[in-house]
Amino acid sequence: MSDLSNGLPKIINDKTNFSCFLGFVKGTIEATVYDNGTDQFPTHINVDSNLGSGGITLTLEGNQTINKEFSGVKIIVTISNWSVSPSQLSFHVKAEAKKGIFSCQVFDRTLKGRRHNKAMFEQTLADTLNKAEAAKNS
Repeated sequence: MSDLSNGLPKIINDKTNFSCFLGFVKGTIEATVYDNGTDQFPTHINVDSNLGSGGITLTLEGNQTINKEFSGVKIIVTISNWSVSPSQLSFHVKAEAKKGIFSCQVFDRTLKGRRHNKAMFEQTLADTLNKAEAAKNS
């Protein structure tokens, strides 16, 4: 069973370390992707670095390029190789940080997750509620 957060199943949770600009900037990036049962996936990216911490929420829905700024550093995120089916989500993420003439790749990996099966979840929930009700009545 997937973890639930904000009422949605968490299907991908990936945490990685990064070091950029000759070690001047370092920290971790945590990406969490949720399944709301559609072809759009609410995603929360949290960055914790020696320059500051923060997070952003995005909706992933296919190959795309996302531009954001974090602590004065421009971040360019490229989503490619997007593949979504009723049972799995898979995509490649490449993130590059730019500050002035300097640039650094901070994330480059393929993320995969097993999709949430809403019908199975609803059946499991109904079974659990029925068992709880039966136990309460006995």
